[in-house]
Order: sequence, then structure tokens, then C-alpha cells
Amino acid sequence: MDRQIDYYLRKLREKLDSMSLHFGQLEGAAQGLHIGSTEQSRSHAQELWRKSLEQIHDDSGALRSMIGYVFTELKSKDSFKAQIRPDAIDSGFAEDRLYLGEQISEAEHRIRGYFFKSEHTIQLEELKGENMLIHLHRVREMSKAMKKAW
Repeated sequence: MDRQIDYYLRKLREKLDSMSLHFGQLEGAAQGLHIGSTEQSRSHAQELWRKSLEQIHDDSGALRSMIGYVFTELKSKDSFKAQIRPDAIDSGFAEDRLYLGEQISEAEHRIRGYFFKSEHTIQLEELKGENMLIHLHRVREMSKAMKKAW
């Protein structure tokens, strides 16, 4: 049983690390999307952008599934619907990246706090209000919308 728990925690940590890594790559790709960039650098940045969003989407989905098995009664989504403004491409999706980064950070903070800190106690508002699964739902929705918008 201890081995299964260790495996679960290792996979959870790997997915968290991967999601954060790919968000960092997304931020780097955004720098190459500016209008003044060469066609070649824009093409490379678009490919990195697409792959990073796909991985963020996949990692957040995997994390939601993994955590959903543990917290079967935890609310797993809210009414959030990602909406990308038509001029978002011109700004390099600045507002959308900010929101995505905030949701990733919140999810990561709550997951690491609960699963990897021995003295953590879960607060009532984390169970009833915004929780790690809701933040992961928002990450998944936003990454899908951002990829589709490009």
C-alpha cells in the first residue's frame, strides 16, 4: 500500500511540475509572437505555444482525474467559460496568460499544500468554494480556448 501511495504522489508531483514548466514555455513563446518578429521566429513561437497549451490542458486534466478519485465529494467545476477577446492575439494574450498563470498557481499551491505538507489542514472554504479541482477546471478551459483562438 505504501508503494501505491508513493507512486501516486510521485505522479501527482510530476504532473504539477510539467504544468508549471509548460506554462513557463508558454510565456517564452508569447515573446516570439509579437508583430515585429520574423516569420520564422513567429512560426517557431506558434508551435511552442500550441504544444505548451496542449500539455497544460492534458496535465490539468490528469491532475483533476487523479485528485477526483481521492476527493469524490469535492465540487469539480464551476460555471467558468473561457472567452478570448478578438484582439487578444495582438497583445500576445496578455490578460489570458495572466489569468491562466493565476489559476495554475492557485491549483498548485492548494495541491502541494494538501498532499506534500505534513501539517496542512484543509479549510472549509477549500471544500465548499473554490478548490483545487475548480482551479484545474479553469486551467483546462482557458488553455483549450487559447489554443483554439490562435
